[in-house]
Amino acid sequence: MTTLSSSKILGAIAVPAFIVILAALNTLLPAKLDPTLIFNPPLLIPTLNTLFQSTLSLGAAYFSARGYLTSGSMTLLFLGSGALAYGLGPLGAWFFVLPGGTNIAVTVANIQFLLASILSFAGVIFVSTAATKQIRPVKPKPVYLLYLGILVFATSLAVASVQGVLPLFFVPGVGGTPLRSGVLMVTVALFAVSSVGLIRLYFVSKSDIVYWYGLALGLISVGLTAYLLQRAVGGPIGWTGQLSQYTGCVCFLIAILTATRATGARLR
Repeated sequence: MTTLSSSKILGAIAVPAFIVILAALNTLLPAKLDPTLIFNPPLLIPTLNTLFQSTLSLGAAYFSARGYLTSGSMTLLFLGSGALAYGLGPLGAWFFVLPGGTNIAVTVANIQFLLASILSFAGVIFVSTAATKQIRPVKPKPVYLLYLGILVFATSLAVASVQGVLPLFFVPGVGGTPLRSGVLMVTVALFAVSSVGLIRLYFVSKSDIVYWYGLALGLISVGLTAYLLQRAVGGPIGWTGQLSQYTGCVCFLIAILTATRATGARLR
């Protein structure tokens, strides 16, 4: 029988707690928020997103790459790639300062989050198979190519969004488009499925990396759900979603640090 430490229990409580808070806010808040309930000073959200989501996720991507080079774990390669893609998404919030920048910021963030969810799901597939059980040092080329590809994709995405060649994700005065909602729902679903898969696997493998990574993806999934429910940027629902994602990024880094300390011994 698996025994959870106090830190793991506290982490597990965070997911249902954020779900309950979001559900309560979504039920109690009116469709049109009172301006006094909106807290969105200029540059606050981009700054916090950079400090918490981007910095922690990019740190996780770095340590994951080191773990991959040591162990040869394809799981670490894809989970780290997911962390990199996810960490680049919140940087799109800086486009809010540009004229028409809201659509650019939303487009960049949502597509990057979708890519992150796909890569994370691939990592979960690898951790669930026997194809990656061999632990060995590897050549750095795969991680360099994959990480470079993600950076090139993010740069191209930003340029295409600024030039207006991509379909609209946000219309001022109206809100998110059906395309944006569809992309976000797929992203939330992939993160949620990956989270459940990892938590179930934890009770078999007893791997700390699996546990913390599962919590991270669950918290990120809940946090992204808030974007579908929020009435306005800077409202209570939006900030709850942000806090859920910030907490998920902390779990993200704990997971990767745990994996690299163990040199991939429990995660293939």
